[in-house]
Amino acid sequence: MPPQTQSIQWSFTEYHHQKKSADWFWAIGIIAVAIVIISLLYNNVLFALFILLAAFTLMMYATKQPRTLLFSIGARGVRVGNAEYPFRALKSFWIHRYPMEDVLVVESETWLMPYLRIPIAREISTEQVHEIFLDALPEKEHRESLSETIMEYLGF
Repeated sequence: MPPQTQSIQWSFTEYHHQKKSADWFWAIGIIAVAIVIISLLYNNVLFALFILLAAFTLMMYATKQPRTLLFSIGARGVRVGNAEYPFRALKSFWIHRYPMEDVLVVESETWLMPYLRIPIAREISTEQVHEIFLDALPEKEHRESLSETIMEYLGF
């Protein structure tokens, strides 16, 4: 059971926004058009529409500015923005230490979103976060998924 008195709260952007150049948008557009043409040559109209929609969504998401979210860890669980994750609904945790920031990765019991990635602000003690979670959940190394690696490479 986690300690009743410890609580940590901080603000952080929901993701790191990297400004995309015009070349990035041109590359996405050219790749999407090429795939659409190939799909139409093979009479796969549904896939062509899916690619157009995906390219449009990707470009819109690339221009979106991240929101600043309030993160908190307390006796009952974790809060990310308006979403609350009680400790009883979580399986394990791991803290990745990177040069730019530390990231808390929490495995949840939901199949739709099995991992929560929570950036830890520089002014927050990683050791204090570790102690709170160690009292509530087992520590288990969580590696970055392939999709996270690809999204980071693409600049998301």
